[in-house]
Amino acid sequence: MPALLVCSIVALTTSFYIRGVIEIWIGSFEINDDIALALYSPYDWYTMRWSFSILFGVIISFPFLCLGFYRFMESGLLSTEKRSIRSLFLVISFIIPMGVSIIVALNPIVASAVASSDRIEGVVTKIDPISIVEFSISASWVFTVFTLLVCTLTTTRILISDNEIGASIRVRFHLIFAALLFVAMSNDFRGLRAIIIFASAVVSDALSKRLAQFFLGSIGANLVDRVRVPFKSTNQFDGPWRLLDGLGWFF
Repeated sequence: MPALLVCSIVALTTSFYIRGVIEIWIGSFEINDDIALALYSPYDWYTMRWSFSILFGVIISFPFLCLGFYRFMESGLLSTEKRSIRSLFLVISFIIPMGVSIIVALNPIVASAVASSDRIEGVVTKIDPISIVEFSISASWVFTVFTLLVCTLTTTRILISDNEIGASIRVRFHLIFAALLFVAMSNDFRGLRAIIIFASAVVSDALSKRLAQFFLGSIGANLVDRVRVPFKSTNQFDGPWRLLDGLGWFF
C-alpha cells in the first residue's frame, strides 16, 4: 500500500514537470539535416506525458515495494531465509530502476542510429517519437516483468524445498507472468510475443536456480538443487515444468 501511494504521488507530481524531461529525452535524438521528427496529435502528447509520469513513479516506488514484501514475509522466515530473501530483494530493487532508466535513455540513440544507417535513397526519413515511446515503455515493462518473474521463482526455490510442490507452483507463476508479458507488449512486438514469452520462461527458470543457490550459499544449496530422476506423479503441471527444466540445462 505505501508503494502504491508513493507511485501515485510521484506520478501525479511528475506530470506537472515532465515536459522538461520529455524535451531533454527528445533532444537526445541525433537528428541529421535529412531526418526529421514526425508530428503527433494532442492525444499522443498526453499519452507520452502520462506514460513517462507513471514509469517514473514505478521506478521511484519500486524499492518501497520490495521493502513492503520483505516486511510481510519476514515473520515467517528462518534466519538463513531472511538473509537470502533480503539480499535478493535488495539487488532487485536496484536492478529494475537502473535497467528501466538505461532502456529509456538508450532508445533515442538506437533509433537515431538505425534511422541514419538504414535509409532508402529519395525517401525522407522521419522519426515518430510516439512509436519510440511505446517501444520504450513496452521494453521497460517486459524487463520489469521478467525481473519480477526471476525474483518470484528464486524466492519459491529458496522457501519451498519440496521438488514436486515447488515445480507445480513455479509453473503457475510462469503462466501468470506469461499473461502479464503478453499484455505489457505493444503492437511494436507483434510477431515476437510468443518468442519473448517462451524465452523469458526458459531463461528465468535457469537464472532462478542459480540465483537461489548463490543467495543460499553452500549450506542451503542442497535444498535448491533438484534431483533429476523420474518420479510418478498425478500433478497435471509436471509436463510443462519438465519441458522448461530440460531447456534450462542449455543456460
